[in-house]
Formats: sequence, C-alpha cells, structure tokens
Amino acid sequence: EQVLEMPPLVNFDQAQKDVLECLKGKILVGHALHHKLRSLRIRVAAHRVIDTALLFPTEAEVAARGQSHSLPWLEHYLLGAGRPDPRKRRQPRPVGLGAVTSMRLAMYEAKQKA
Repeated sequence: EQVLEMPPLVNFDQAQKDVLECLKGKILVGHALHHKLRSLRIRVAAHRVIDTALLFPTEAEVAARGQSHSLPWLEHYLLGAGRPDPRKRRQPRPVGLGAVTSMRLAMYEAKQKA
C-alpha cells in the first residue's frame, strides 16, 4: 500500500498573509485577478494590478453581467495563437501558461497604446 505524503495545510489567515507578503512592492499581472483577490479578501491598489480580463472588455451588455473574454480567446484573437478548442474549454491549462499569456497580452496592450 502506497501512502502519499501531503504537505501541511495552511489556514486561510496564513495563506492571505503569505500572499500579501509575496505581493509587496510588486505589480500583479494575470487574468481575472479580481476574482482571485476577492476570494482571498485582498485589496491591491489599482496601479499595481494588470488584469487582462479587464484590459480587453467585452460588449457593454456582457460586461454588465460580469463576464469577460477567456484567456484562450484573447490569446487566439489578439496574439494569433491557435484557435481555442471548445472541447478543452474547462480543462486546466499547464501551470505557468496562463501567467506567460497574461504577460504577453499586457505587453501587446502597452505596444498598442505607445
């Protein structure tokens, strides 16, 4: 019988404290960060967050419902990546791919405004 070793769990307060410590003096870049930060009850100054879900808004009626373009959609239509496969829509992406794509989208937007 194989026993898996699990790392010790961290309670909510400790997780929140650890994330806040990691964010000190940094700019946070990612997709739909407002959801993730809200779940951790963390507020970050707007000038320290680049949220690609908010950088590329949807039509007004869709945005009013709190919906945004998916990261694969933005990657395809703005960065010319392969067309998103609808069958894989809810499958997890490889670790780090979302971070890389978010950074590429932020750089794309900065070049558009330059």
